[in-house]
Amino acid sequence: MSFQLTLDEPVSDGLKRLMIEECHSALSYLNNATNDDEKHLAVHEVRKSFKRIRAGLRLVRDRIDYYPQENVWFRDRGRNISSIRNTSADLEVLFLYQQKLQSAIGESQFDNLYHQLVTHREIRAKTVFYKEKQLDKLRDALEEKAETIFHWSLNVKDFSDVQPGLSRTYNRGRRAIARSRRDQIPENFHYMRKRAKYLCHQLEIIKRIWPPMLTIIEDELHQLTDFIGTYLNLEHLKVSIKTLDNLSLNDDEKATIASFVKVEQHTLKNRALLKGRKLYCEKPSRFSDSLELYWYIFKKEQDKGI
Repeated sequence: MSFQLTLDEPVSDGLKRLMIEECHSALSYLNNATNDDEKHLAVHEVRKSFKRIRAGLRLVRDRIDYYPQENVWFRDRGRNISSIRNTSADLEVLFLYQQKLQSAIGESQFDNLYHQLVTHREIRAKTVFYKEKQLDKLRDALEEKAETIFHWSLNVKDFSDVQPGLSRTYNRGRRAIARSRRDQIPENFHYMRKRAKYLCHQLEIIKRIWPPMLTIIEDELHQLTDFIGTYLNLEHLKVSIKTLDNLSLNDDEKATIASFVKVEQHTLKNRALLKGRKLYCEKPSRFSDSLELYWYIFKKEQDKGI
């Protein structure tokens, strides 16, 4: 499902349509989750939908007085299922580096580590999915929320209504790059990834103003967030290996994995910082001015039927 305005729809109507569709998409995954694998997939897809919705809210936050409470609503419900998502991320990054890790610690120990992480995820799933019934609670709350979005007051017509939101998102991402360059800790990269995600989704929304150009930037932002996401997943895997009880790895094997992770994280951080510097090289005002010009020309093309 594309998260962008169609060529001729009003911005206000289109934004509400997009956010309602994301709610319905999340509900579809929740309603169809009849086994644990589907529940884990639902968690992942719901969190992605919530991030898109929050990016849309941020785009017009200066035009709506209900931004704080609605942003917090989607933020908190995403956080409620974040711990179970982290257990899946451990397994995903383990498979991403399967061949290298098997060479480092041996195939049998890799398999043991995989099965122990699977067991940990299953234990966590019993709490989140069945004891706490987090997905059932989320589905009920989201059904109600999807109905209310249709009645939101949203008066957005031209670029001046979205310019403050775009500039703020871009500027915060630019500052996050600088902060991560100064202090290369996971928390700073996590913040940088969030800001890049918001900008990516906001550009996706308005992509109709110049699809080829904004698609290129969007793809580059996706790659940036992938670099950081893999770095952060490796960080979580490293913590899991240190803290989980009854892992079969001995101290030498844990040290081997830690050394491997350190090297991979170093590479990923450098890639993210270099790509981030290119993506955020312009001052916020110049970035905003370019988008405003694209918007203006797009409107002219519409008026002339081009």
